[in-house]
Amino acid sequence: MDKALIAFLFLGLLFAATACSSVETSNVKAIADIKTAENLGKNFTVQGTVENNVKIGSISGYRLKDATDSIPVSSQKLPQVNTTVTVTGTLQTSTFFGYYLLAIEK
Repeated sequence: MDKALIAFLFLGLLFAATACSSVETSNVKAIADIKTAENLGKNFTVQGTVENNVKIGSISGYRLKDATDSIPVSSQKLPQVNTTVTVTGTLQTSTFFGYYLLAIEK
């Protein structure tokens, strides 16, 4: 189990802001394109392959990789590793782990 991912998920739970109610679902974006300070707090839809996932109690998430980059996703729903998924979430940042998506779950 990736210790950095576990720590990220724990800190993400502590620092994550509540997702906005409006969700932009227009186009799937490249992960590398959304990772900017100007995009913090905005909603994005990305698609990629699940590299790994982890669940410890109520803390869970996975790492999503596309052709451009990868990003951690904080989510209660855990897709299987090596599957392709599309997720919409709010871009957040952590001092320790950088940018991540807080999944908007319905």
